[in-house]
Amino acid sequence: MSTCNEAARRLGTRPEAPLEPTCKRLSHSWPFGPAIAATAADYLALSIITPALPFYLSEVGVSEDDLPRWNGMIMGAQFAAVMVGNLLSGRMGDRYGSATAVKLSLIGQVVFFALSAFAPFGVGAPALAATLLLLTRIGAGISTALVSALLYIFDRAPNPESLLRGVAQYMGTLSCMWAAGMC
Repeated sequence: MSTCNEAARRLGTRPEAPLEPTCKRLSHSWPFGPAIAATAADYLALSIITPALPFYLSEVGVSEDDLPRWNGMIMGAQFAAVMVGNLLSGRMGDRYGSATAVKLSLIGQVVFFALSAFAPFGVGAPALAATLLLLTRIGAGISTALVSALLYIFDRAPNPESLLRGVAQYMGTLSCMWAAGMC
């Protein structure tokens, strides 16, 4: 990897002072890759579970009468947790850096999406199975990568054009992953 001063020259900027002490590592092939990947994972998984949740709940034994209640509680709690997770990831990004926040979001997503797949099965009581699923979806909501991904893009955009490109990739990823998961 070349030095930050060389990277700045390739981007067309002429730093007045050397950039080395404060310069962040730049990737020229896909500078926003981790943020886009985290967003893709978040929205693809969410778009898969949203329409599948009623079927999933009926497979673990939740009665037809209780399906709407459990479905609403799980999705509502997850989206409430997304709001809390966005606040936490923004604070974490400010304190520890956006790269750390994106990595922790990805780890949380992997853990809670895997738990969502396996936690409710093998539990005898349907209410307990639905409660376990509710708790794992709350964890998935808290580990959202929405704000940390945007912080990552904003931290790494060297100029306004690159920032617009990064945010456009982010928004395009949201839309494409939602559509792909609904198919």
